Amino acid sequence: MSAAGGPRARRKDGRGVEDLRPVSFERDFTEFAPGSVLISMGKTKVLCTASVEERVPPWMRGTGKGWVTAEYSLLPGSSAERIGREAAKGKQSGRTQEIQRLIGRSLRAVTDVIAMGELQVTVDCDVLQADGGTRTASICGAYVALHDCFTRLMQKGQLSANPLGVSILPLFAVGFPICLRRDLILRELPFAQLVLGAGASAAVPALCVLLLLSGGQTPLLGWGSLWQWLVMIAGGAVATPVIFALFNWCHHALGYQPQSETSFRPDREIRRGRQ
Repeated sequence: MSAAGGPRARRKDGRGVEDLRPVSFERDFTEFAPGSVLISMGKTKVLCTASVEERVPPWMRGTGKGWVTAEYSLLPGSSAERIGREAAKGKQSGRTQEIQRLIGRSLRAVTDVIAMGELQVTVDCDVLQADGGTRTASICGAYVALHDCFTRLMQKGQLSANPLGVSILPLFAVGFPICLRRDLILRELPFAQLVLGAGASAAVPALCVLLLLSGGQTPLLGWGSLWQWLVMIAGGAVATPVIFALFNWCHHALGYQPQSETSFRPDREIRRGRQ
């Protein structure tokens, strides 16, 4: 075995230093949950189940919006030493609260809660075996379980469109040109930023319309919609260079400022000391 970082360096499990752990998703792992996934990342195994309730938190009643939340737990036998059940202790640890908030916020960031209606989906992430990376494994598995749950709700007629698909494809539309032309954007070329803003602003509404059509819905379109689309394109094209310039100004303003030059000269001080 060569030194760490060498071309033939290997981990303890035989992987190279830049190799990912094998990842697998076993969908429909349980029978009763609308969405269930067993995700394996190396030796880490997390069971994610999504459950539906026809109610929302009290502060969201009457808004017509849904809610997605998550719960996270380490089973007692998930590590080499037994982990006590938090239910027996009577309170959750700070680590558990932080992780389940992270999972819930990650799922809500890509979910159209308006398309859900007044439904609440709770995703439970139970770590069966912990070998590092339980947060990322829980987020990935929770997303797949949530997608399967929404798909089954659409099959039952409770949802007209998948709340995940409506939000994710526009994000891809914005991220794809950024990935392709990131070298031009990093060079702070205003033309590249202008084209990026116009393309992203044009793609997002168009993809939303296509998703509605693919779901059997009839979007309300007219000359007013075309005018709003053109205004959105122009606004995005103008706003994107301004936003990049603002971020650049904040970076330089809040970054490290080198000290101004002084009249101090070490060679003169050395000469004075010798004299």
